[in-house]
This record gives sequence, structure tokens and C-alpha cells, in this order.
Amino acid sequence: MNIASISRKFRQKRKKLRKFLKIGKRQSAAALVQFCKVIRPHKPPVFIVGCGHSGTSILLAILGAHPSIHPIPKETFIGKKTKSRFNELVTNFEFLTIKARKRRWIEKTPGNIRYLSPIFERLPDAKVIIIIRDGRDVAASIQKRTGNLENGIKRWCNDNLAGKEYWDNPNVYRIKYEDIISDFEKTITDLLSFLDEKYYDDLKNYHKTPKKWYSNKISKPESASKKKPQATS
Repeated sequence: MNIASISRKFRQKRKKLRKFLKIGKRQSAAALVQFCKVIRPHKPPVFIVGCGHSGTSILLAILGAHPSIHPIPKETFIGKKTKSRFNELVTNFEFLTIKARKRRWIEKTPGNIRYLSPIFERLPDAKVIIIIRDGRDVAASIQKRTGNLENGIKRWCNDNLAGKEYWDNPNVYRIKYEDIISDFEKTITDLLSFLDEKYYDDLKNYHKTPKKWYSNKISKPESASKKKPQATS
């Protein structure tokens, strides 16, 4: 295949992309699937997992403010879906990423920490970020929302144990919530290096980016280790 032929095919794909993005809502599901097979995001998707109330929403807000990353605006529990539904969601996420002119998508469902096996089975190149937070703060935050401290403790233990078997997986990165607060730039730079992405100073202003998911508020916990910051998700 010569250069002229390659250029012609590129122009055809670009024209198809522009046309599809303009009338995408009227396309059939079959057309959407076929389109995303032809033009896909350039980099593997990213999943944020961990025990709830560990800062998953804040981390999504930070990475979602990156110019190359498109944040999925709701928790999907994609890991526990059937294979056909899983593939359907991936196709939808890829379309949204293309439409947003981004290179990859990121999904945040804390409970997916219990479904990493099917995620890696279906998306072997996927990147997974496990966020861990002081268990006392997590339990205190869960108690504030549910009124049950014991359940908060059990949830923290069970979810983090579920993720521990993947700690040595080269496609898994562990990050501490407290490190984000104490040294934002270094912590996020190291994380982005794992994702093969560049750090931008504007990421510090993640809270100014419009969002459609939960809270990105950082506040002090009601109890437990009172000197540590608490995320509301």
C-alpha cells in the first residue's frame, strides 16, 4: 500500500468520523458497533476501583480533567455485567470518547474491585487504579451516610482484600488518598506516568471542571483520624 492510498483511506475515515459525530444519535446500534471497530480510542481504558468513600470520585474528577481522558459520568458496575452487555457498554464508552475528541476513557465504580477478573479477561490491556484510604476515615464516612460503623469496617476490609491479589499485576496501580492530599503534583505525576500520560498544572484546578457525578468535596472526617481529609465518595 503506497502513501497516496494510505492518505486516501485516512481522509475517508476522517470524513466518516465527522459525519457520524454529527448524526450519531440517529445511527443504529449495529452502525455504532461497526463504526467503533473502525475508529477506536488510541489508548487502553482505565478503571478506578476501591472501597467506596476512599476518594474514587475525587480521583475521577482529577483524571477526567486531563485533556486526553474522557470520564464516564456514572457508575456502571461494568465488571458484573454479562459479556454482551459489557461489550455494549465498551462500545458506548468508545463512542463518547471519540465524540469528546479524547484518546481514552476512564470509568469509576468502586465495587468493580470485586470484578477485576472479568474486566481483565475481556479487556486484557486495561489499566486499573486501586485507591486506598485510611480505614478509620472510610468507616467514619460510611457511618455518616448509613449510620452503621461496623458495616463500614467490614466493607473496607472485604473490598481491599479483594483487590490485594492484583497488587502485583503490571496493569494495576495502587494509590493512597492521603498522598493525593499531601503531595498532589508528585502523586498524580507518578500515576500519569503509569498511564503513559503527561502531567498538566491545570489538573490542580480539577474542581472547576463541570461534572455530572457525585461530590468532589474534601472535608475533615467527623470522627476517627480527625487530622486527615475526607472525601465524600
